[in-house]
Amino acid sequence: MTEYENAKKKLFIRVSSAEKNEEMLQNVPHQMREDLAITYHLAIRIDDIGVGSTTITNDILKRYGISEEQLHADAMENSPNVRPIHVMVMGSMIEQLMGMGPETILKDESVQNIAEVISNGMGSENPMFIVTNSQTVGGAGVIFYPEVMDQIGEGFQGNFFILPSSTHETLVIPDNGAFDYRVLEDMVQTINENEVAPEERLSDHVYHYDVKDRVFERADKFEERQKEKAAQLDKNEYTGKEQSMKQPKAKKHEMEL
Repeated sequence: MTEYENAKKKLFIRVSSAEKNEEMLQNVPHQMREDLAITYHLAIRIDDIGVGSTTITNDILKRYGISEEQLHADAMENSPNVRPIHVMVMGSMIEQLMGMGPETILKDESVQNIAEVISNGMGSENPMFIVTNSQTVGGAGVIFYPEVMDQIGEGFQGNFFILPSSTHETLVIPDNGAFDYRVLEDMVQTINENEVAPEERLSDHVYHYDVKDRVFERADKFEERQKEKAAQLDKNEYTGKEQSMKQPKAKKHEMEL
């Protein structure tokens, strides 16, 4: 693993809370996605239980003699091979919250088929899907694999919310008007406090993916961005009408016969 050309084939990403790992992040290359930190790791051992790995530190990066940008690009490319994606449908979100409705597994280990897996699992009202890796351990970073969010959006045929269940997985549900992000955020915070070990908590925020603009952001920021867009459209429409009213009217000419 001392030679980067060999090591990069074992690269994969993890995602964690930036706030809880502030000290660690000072010593490792990383990229931020809102309040989440993407870090880079080398898989030493992979089995059904999990992955034995080492974290890429600033010192290791320096020894490899590559840029952080190159490290990120290679880790993104190799992650789906090292830790394949795994999608599960949980049926109706309401049923799950009430302790009803058994989990149905729709396993998929290729990014290209996620849209089909999501679409096939849309039978329940307000379905909820788990997105993780094949070991279901440390799989929250899977949501940031290349094309994954676009594929999920294609399956939902629109925007969707991303709930940070834990460092092991994220939950995705369609943004179809059935839920307000504030309700979802309250749910995430309650589950974090009562069900998730402190070291496995990812965030108390709910995220949103805008399929058209291809933007991952906090749900509250998405709502604010939509308000700004609407205000700008109203402003442009008003300006257009105002300019139209100021245009001089064409003079009428009489034609002599």
